[in-house]
Order: sequence, then C-alpha cells, then structure tokens
Amino acid sequence: MRPLPRLAAIATAIPPHRLDQSNVVARVEQLFGRSPDFERLIPVYANSGIDCRYSAVPFEWFDEPHGWADRNRAYLAGALDLIEAAAGRALDRAGIELGDIGGIVAVSTTGVATPSLDALLVERLRLPPTVTRLPIFGLGCAGGALGLARAGTIAAAMPEKAVLLVVVELCTLQFRRDDLARSNIVATALFGDGAAAAVLRCGDAGGPAILATGEQTWPGSLDIMGWDVSEDGLKAIFSRDIPRLVTAELSPVLHNFLAQHGLSLGQIDRFACHPGGPKVIDAYESVFGADFPGAAEARRSLRDFGNMSAVSVLFVLEAMLDSARAAGKGWGRTLLTALGPGFSAGFRPHRLQMASPAARRLARRARRDGAGGNAAALGVAGDLHPPASGANLGDCQPRPALDDAAHRASRRGAGDQRSLSLAQPSQLPDRRRRNRDFAARL
Repeated sequence: MRPLPRLAAIATAIPPHRLDQSNVVARVEQLFGRSPDFERLIPVYANSGIDCRYSAVPFEWFDEPHGWADRNRAYLAGALDLIEAAAGRALDRAGIELGDIGGIVAVSTTGVATPSLDALLVERLRLPPTVTRLPIFGLGCAGGALGLARAGTIAAAMPEKAVLLVVVELCTLQFRRDDLARSNIVATALFGDGAAAAVLRCGDAGGPAILATGEQTWPGSLDIMGWDVSEDGLKAIFSRDIPRLVTAELSPVLHNFLAQHGLSLGQIDRFACHPGGPKVIDAYESVFGADFPGAAEARRSLRDFGNMSAVSVLFVLEAMLDSARAAGKGWGRTLLTALGPGFSAGFRPHRLQMASPAARRLARRARRDGAGGNAAALGVAGDLHPPASGANLGDCQPRPALDDAAHRASRRGAGDQRSLSLAQPSQLPDRRRRNRDFAARL
C-alpha cells in the first residue's frame, strides 16, 4: 500500500502594513482623481466583503511611480522574509528538524526570482544541500491547492523525509497608479499580501491525509485570468465571468473527479475554497450548498486579509483546522478547491487520520534509532479523531510581522544572520491572451 502524505503542520504570515478599506478608498481617490471611470467603480470597495488587508510596503510607497525593477526588488525582499517567517513557524509546529527536510516547493506568481525563492530559503534557513527543490510560477490563485498537491507527490516519493511547501504572494506591489482600467481598480479593492507554509510527511506525521488530487483546465479559456506584463509592472487580467464559470462548469468536473475515487459530494464533510471575492464564494455555495461547512472561514479570511491569490486557500484551511480543534469535532473529509490562470481548477480531498503526539514522538525516536519510519502510522482510513489539544496542527498563534527580529533570530538558531545580495532579474516576455471563445460560451 502506497504511503499517504499527511499535513503535519500549517502556518501563515502577514506583512506589517495594514490597509483598512476605508483608508484605501481615500488614498486611491487621491491618486486617481475624481475621474468618471473611477467614480463608477467606487462601490466595488464597499461591496468587496473586505475590512482590511496587509501590504509589504506602506501607503506612501505608491505616491511615487515605480517600474518593473523597483517592484521586483520590493517583491524579493518582502517575499523572502514572509516565507522565512511562515516556514519557521510550520517547522516548529511539526517538530521537524532541518535535517529531516528532503524537499521544498515554492509557489508564487507576483514576482520573479532567479535563483528562485526555494533556493534563497535553503540558503537563509541552512537547509540540507541535497534537498529536492521545485519552484512554481504562474498558477495564480490556484497555486496554494496545486502546490500542496505537488508537495504531496514529492512526500510520497520520499516517505522517510519531510517536504516543506511555501506559498507567497505580494499582490499589492502590482497596483498601477496611472491605470484607470477596470481590472486595475478592482484589484486595488480586493488584493492583499501574505504567505503560508505547510509541512507534509508520510507515516507518523498525523494530520489530514491527502487522499487524491485532481485538476481541470478548460480549453479556450486562457484570457479568463492572468498577467499582462507591462513596462511598469504586472497588469491584472481577470474576467467578470469567473463566478458564472464556477456555477456552470465546476460541479460536473468535481462530481466526475470524486466518482473516480469512489466518493460523492454528499460524502464531503467540509469545503476549503479560495475566497476570490464575495461573488466567487456565492458561486461556490451554488455548487456545495448554502452556508456550506467552510463558507464562514472563507468569508472571514476575505474580510480580514483580502484576496491573497494562491495563499488564501491555505489561510482558510488553517482557520478550519483551528475551528475543528477548538470545537473538539472530527475532521472527516475535506475538499480543497481553488481556480487560477489556465483557466484551471485544482482540488484534493483530505481525511484526518490522527496519530497521537506521543505516538509521533515514539516514531521519530524509532527513526533516529534505525527502527523504520512507520511505527505510529494508523492503518484505518476511517479513523476520524479530532486533533488533540496539544497537536501542532494549525495552532492559533499571532502571525509574525516582518520586523519581528527576535522571532526570526530564535527560529534561525545559532550562527550569524546572512544578508543576501540579490541581482535584478531580467524582464519577462510580454504574453497576451486573445481567446474570447470560452467567455462567450458562458
């Protein structure tokens, strides 16, 4: 029987600059002026379902124009700090030593890094030089779900090792102060910055097991969502037809995926979905049912952090784990769902098969003593115990700010703190999407 990768721990991090929605409207009005195009879209801010978001740079940064190079330098600095914070917390919660990490997957679409973010994090955390690295760019909002799938695949291939997943998006850096296009204005109302990290391991890791993964890319849908690369940054492309697509197209795809694995939608206990916006969550309700289990966490994540692209679904998953643990409820089966450029959907069911903290400690000791790696694995697929009160799985902890130097130093451990000298990556090619057939079919 092939080993099932399990979510041993998950953690999140946010940057230090809080953007209250009312303040955003006032500042954006100053930048855009009282143009008719902007006035027509002001209700978007009130209808976004968002109270606040967080940004890697302060409001004042946007008072001056910034080109692609400026934006990407800010991305590199902010993204690396955020994934370090999230990764350190996830590893602490999982009780994983750095030498136990065999793979790292880094997901991001809001900037470019070469060497990639995973290589920079290997250097900063001093991970093993033999670690398997997988950087992923271009998945957009689907990146958290699909990144978890890729990390699970690597974990299954190296069952004696842990795999670290880091996901970071700095969406606010792509706000374009001279662009009155609808997509840019809507982006200023929706998107925020954040990062998440997860530790996956087979055998005794405890936590939800990843039972299967699935994807769907709809033909002729390339210009539903993505980037248009401009001289002054990345211009958001997203269609107003996305909620209609979820309502019309997602249900048959999900039913087919679940049927292939002997499941039906009625056998899913919880739904962790990417909160792309209020209308997107409403569309999910048309598929999963009104007020589906997980809808409250999705709306709270959107309210408190905005749309953080790939990161958001992992914030939702963390909140759902916290809620289940606090209520003492079993986890059951959870379907993780997100959509992104392609236009693609990623989904995977998780089921909780918890090993006790004591059993996990015994298994780690057995591995160190050479007694094998699966001593505490539960072999019953339907064992649905709630997380123990002491489990390091989605613990409620204050999320670290980037300027929390003491926290970073304590995680980094002994040794001097290294500062990386980052070269400026070259401009990405301009890729335009022109296919309108898919949207016309909706």
